[in-house]
Amino acid sequence: LRKVWRVYMKQIEKWVEDRLQRAIDGAVLRRKLRQNTLAAEASVNGDPGSSYNLVNLNRVRLVELNLDYEPPVIRAIESRRESRRDSDIGAVADMRYTGGLRALFVVELSISLGDSPGEALLRATSAQLFGNIPTASPPPPSTSSSSSPAGVNEPITAIAPVSLNKPWRIKIPVQVYDLDVESDLWLKARLAPLPPYIGRLTLAFTDAPAIGVQLAPYKRAQLMRIPMIQSFLTNLITEELPNLMVLPRTLEFDIL
Repeated sequence: LRKVWRVYMKQIEKWVEDRLQRAIDGAVLRRKLRQNTLAAEASVNGDPGSSYNLVNLNRVRLVELNLDYEPPVIRAIESRRESRRDSDIGAVADMRYTGGLRALFVVELSISLGDSPGEALLRATSAQLFGNIPTASPPPPSTSSSSSPAGVNEPITAIAPVSLNKPWRIKIPVQVYDLDVESDLWLKARLAPLPPYIGRLTLAFTDAPAIGVQLAPYKRAQLMRIPMIQSFLTNLITEELPNLMVLPRTLEFDIL
């Protein structure tokens, strides 16, 4: 398993990045729909001061994904007959992954105060979210090294709009590390007559996995000032994304 993991690691990273971004976009869209529903209900109930649309999550973009060379650990494996075809083999494995996976996300937010009472709320909201933000001043020049991923080498900045009807648009880089996954993994392999002798590999969790993860601000981005980002990303990584590959949903790798 260690040799297979290291040989195909870059291909696995590319495959995961592509499918993970599509899953994240779907989760963000579902959150927007829930937020709009709550805002509409608050308006019907005569609560125009509701803050459901105060901070809007526009997009979460996966910028970088690095898998560690340490593969998942298979502690036990049980053979399962999943098909009558001679070329299909199946099993359920007791798996745990505690490798050094690291990912970098960019969270794109917009803050709209068009329906707020005025400048006092504008200042109070900006102080709560970002600390002291200078009004109408350009962002400071970046001092990051040229090796930083594109689009995240500048510190978090926000400029107060000239009009309260114009929202702030900010981008916040967030680093994810110390991923810990423990679950029973169902797998089915279809054998092939050519190297590497596996034509298709199908994976799925038998039940919702136990997942732990750490989030940290990237460089000077003050993540902890906006708890919404931390709660959304934690829920996204530990619940929404894993549920996309819990049986009967599966992930398929076409190797040949």
